[in-house]
Amino acid sequence: MRVLGRGVYRRPEEPPRLRPRLRNGWIYMLIGLWGTAVSAGTIQLWRYQLTPGVEPASAQARWPADASVPSHPGRPTLLMIAHPQCSCTRASLNELRRLIVRFGELKTPPVVYLSVIVPEGAGPGWTDGPVLRNAATIRGLNVVLDPGGRFAERFGATTSGHVLLYGADGSLLFSGGITAARAHEGDAGGQEAIVAALYGRTRVAESTPVFGCALQSRAALMRRVP
Repeated sequence: MRVLGRGVYRRPEEPPRLRPRLRNGWIYMLIGLWGTAVSAGTIQLWRYQLTPGVEPASAQARWPADASVPSHPGRPTLLMIAHPQCSCTRASLNELRRLIVRFGELKTPPVVYLSVIVPEGAGPGWTDGPVLRNAATIRGLNVVLDPGGRFAERFGATTSGHVLLYGADGSLLFSGGITAARAHEGDAGGQEAIVAALYGRTRVAESTPVFGCALQSRAALMRRVP
């Protein structure tokens, strides 16, 4: 207390305090805003994962006789086109691994290729990453390099993870993706379509959306790097 005069005392003024109800209201509002932001971010992430790549151009109806990747007469050919710097490719490769296991009971299993895009001017480190290291562990997978993405363009592929299946007679049986979303592992319609085509069953589809990174935009970006 302060002494203001003879025998007069006055209690010092105290700063105003927030009422508990008002203070709790601010806390609830901040929690609500945080929850809204998290929900919006989650929705955007799922929207991105469930958005397929650019629709591909029409694939070659038959395996080109002059293709840089050879076909094997009398055997089907399965081709995956991939970008080694795309994080979504890991899921596509893991599903390809599972598909190859399912081919084990086939009398004539397909020859399986992974065509990896290498942009013009890319250094040796371009293909030295998790995608190629993962591919090296897949039994029965043949890895080929595609300088400038010309081979991918010839088959109409626009997105990493695009898979094409050609029959023993060289005709196109399937073109599309084998994952249900970007970077997602699990059952997908493309896998079942490929298995059905190879085992002579009724196919559920001849094409499916491809979920992954764009091929040409990333290649173009690398061409700008000195």
